[in-house]
Amino acid sequence: MTHYRTQKVGKENIRYLHQGSGEPLFFLHGFGFRPSYYLPLLNLLAEHFEIISPAMYGINYLNGQPVTIDEYADLTLSFCSSLKVDYHCVAGHSLGGAVAFRIADKVPEQFYLIGINPVLPVGYGILGFTMRAIYKNLRESLGIAGGLSAMLFGNSILVSSLFNLLKDKGSSIDIVSDIRSFTYHTLQVTQPTLILYGERDEFFTLDEKITGQIKGAFKKATIKRLGKMNHDWLIFYPELAVREITGFVRN
Repeated sequence: MTHYRTQKVGKENIRYLHQGSGEPLFFLHGFGFRPSYYLPLLNLLAEHFEIISPAMYGINYLNGQPVTIDEYADLTLSFCSSLKVDYHCVAGHSLGGAVAFRIADKVPEQFYLIGINPVLPVGYGILGFTMRAIYKNLRESLGIAGGLSAMLFGNSILVSSLFNLLKDKGSSIDIVSDIRSFTYHTLQVTQPTLILYGERDEFFTLDEKITGQIKGAFKKATIKRLGKMNHDWLIFYPELAVREITGFVRN
């Protein structure tokens, strides 16, 4: 059963999904998404872990909305610390993946770290991001990316995601600008790390240059490429994502 709770962190009341039992797994969602979008995945993961997934990576989720990845990482660290739960696994999708990496860079604890189609360095700005988001959602709505399971999802978030982007254009521009300047050069991550990358990602390209950055930043990184998968593949193929996550953590 899915349970939502609220945790006071400074001036923020952070709503988070909580379910399952076992070792804790913090799941950090993508920009503009919510934990509920990942329920098929999180419900399966809850059979193996205690799932904690805060709703904070998007526009107008919080009173003082962060506008950089570092600010998101600091707030997430405060949230995790306030729960007094030991780190076991921190997994993140898209922006959540980049936040997870920054968290690992900031703390000495050893835990399993997983980035699923995480933010990668890009050369475009807010217009490019918006056009790619429209393209991704249209492909999902038509079942081109993700098949039949993606059609309802794509149609449901197409309007809402664009509305949220445009509702607070200033914050949207700020976070996309920070994503544009994102680099792995400054990270020094010692935790065992798995990066799962769907090679038909509509936003990011994991080329040789970026792969080199990752190998320099992560001491124990495994990169697994998944052909024919798009940016949101873990939502449409949750069983595959669970196999990859549990296999990595248990090994």
